[in-house]
Order: sequence, then structure tokens, then C-alpha cells
Amino acid sequence: YISDICFLKKETEKWEKQEIKFPTEKKMEAANGFYLQEKNRFYFNQCEASGNGKRRCDLYVSSFENNEWSKPILLNINLKDFTTTQASVFVNNDGKDVLFFVSDRDGGFGNMDIWTATETEAGIFSEPTVLPQNINTKGIEESPFYDKNSGLLYFSSDWHYGFGGVDVFKVALNLENANPKNLGLPYNSSANDLY
Repeated sequence: YISDICFLKKETEKWEKQEIKFPTEKKMEAANGFYLQEKNRFYFNQCEASGNGKRRCDLYVSSFENNEWSKPILLNINLKDFTTTQASVFVNNDGKDVLFFVSDRDGGFGNMDIWTATETEAGIFSEPTVLPQNINTKGIEESPFYDKNSGLLYFSSDWHYGFGGVDVFKVALNLENANPKNLGLPYNSSANDLY
């Protein structure tokens, strides 16, 4: 089986699948979508199996224009030997997309780390920078989401103090070296809690 992306629309009290064809590659897994409403853009990753039995992913963006999705653009921040996945995006005061994503690329602190890059032109981003060590650890950090209104980054980690497995945390990005705070019950449990 290969995962694909589907859209649901709530017309009344019921969710219905939309018949909007999303142009993903048929032999690649498609997942981890993020819809940027302000610009009608959809960020997502496509993955393929690598030689060692693991999946390697790249990030793409597609725009919704004239009632259809444009052909996805492979983002310039992808690296051929590393995974780039789980996009979260907001529009800054200059009207540029600011991207948070997860990668196992060199230059991080551990297994999977959260990185950020800012759009310089449509589909082109600045050189990514890894978030600091108060957020990223030797373990796995994943599923980032930045709330522009509160200035809080929400993410999951298996390293920061938690209930077991992966827990959801929040941290103020504008406070240097702020300690991530576990969201606690009922958001976290002894299982893996993401997104």
C-alpha cells in the first residue's frame, strides 16, 4: 500500500471527500500535509524507500489555482542523502513563508531535529538553520507547529522529560534558552503523542 493525500470538506454536519485530484507521484508515499490558508498553498512530503530499508522524504509545495492544484515544486532545502519532512508554515510580517520542518541532516543535535528557513521567492528558501539545543536534543524532535499569535512553538520529543514515548511540548521562541513545557494530561500519555 502507498499512502496518498485526500481532502475532506464539511458541507453540513457531515464531512465529504472532495474530488480534487492532488498531483502526487504515484509510486511515492505522500503525507504530513500543511495547508497555508493565507496563500492557498499546500506543503507536504513525498517519501521513497532507500537501500537500507528506511524511507527518505522530500518537501514539496503546491498552490490551489483555478480550482485545481498546481504541479508540486520540490523545495530547494531538500538534501538527497537525508530526510526532510513534517512542514509547518506561517506568513511573516514581510509576507514571506517561514517554514519549520524536521530533518536528520548533518549539523543537528540528534536523530531528528527541527529546522527553519524563510522564503526568499516563491518555492525558494534561505539556507536552513537548526533550532537551538533547548529545543533539539540527542533524541527525536518532530511534528512542529508555530502559533504566530502567541509566539509558541509546539512540537513532540522523546527526550525532554515526559510521560513516556513521545510527548507534546511548547516553548516561546522569542525567549532565548526558554525551557520547553510538557503539555501534560490529557494531551500526553505513556504512548506516542504527536501533532
